[in-house]
Amino acid sequence: TLTVYSKAFEYEASMKKATDSSHQLADALEGVHFTKEDLKTSVFTVNTEYKSRKDKDGNYQSVFDGYQVRQSFRLAFALDFKQLAKALTAISKLAIDPELSIQFTVKDSTGVSEALLRSATQNAKETAEILADASGVKLGAILDIDYNWKRIDLYSQTDYSMRKSKMLLSEEVKPYIVPDDIDVTDTVTFVWEIK
Repeated sequence: TLTVYSKAFEYEASMKKATDSSHQLADALEGVHFTKEDLKTSVFTVNTEYKSRKDKDGNYQSVFDGYQVRQSFRLAFALDFKQLAKALTAISKLAIDPELSIQFTVKDSTGVSEALLRSATQNAKETAEILADASGVKLGAILDIDYNWKRIDLYSQTDYSMRKSKMLLSEEVKPYIVPDDIDVTDTVTFVWEIK
């Protein structure tokens, strides 16, 4: 994720700075074998900013301080540290200074979600059978399945982030990074008939 802030007193000037920043990013990444379509906009906001000033009577007043445009972009690609180093080096050479955050995830999130649901279902059945056996009853038919269909975040807890791109490592330096495993949980409620 790359986030760029552009601020100016005039709205048009702020938008021009934002446009220039986004084009700089796209051009830099295109120079290291990404396409402009690889850089996806995830956030685009325009806010007015104010600062407090004391008036002649000592009272604080909010005074307009310009327009700020915040743009966040997402660049996703297969785990390739050489390509990551090239992208970070290209970005670090720009006049703009984006905030960067790097996350590791899985390509096939649907497959992970399906495997998780299958595992949860098997676990629920085994647990229910143990409880039924210990209670001297038998499981009957499933009466109800309750699942909330929440979104599961499939990101490694590996923290690879930095505030300023100028502090990034160059292409020649290759840090040893192996993303931590992704831990996910999900909840399904089953109701069985007992006999």
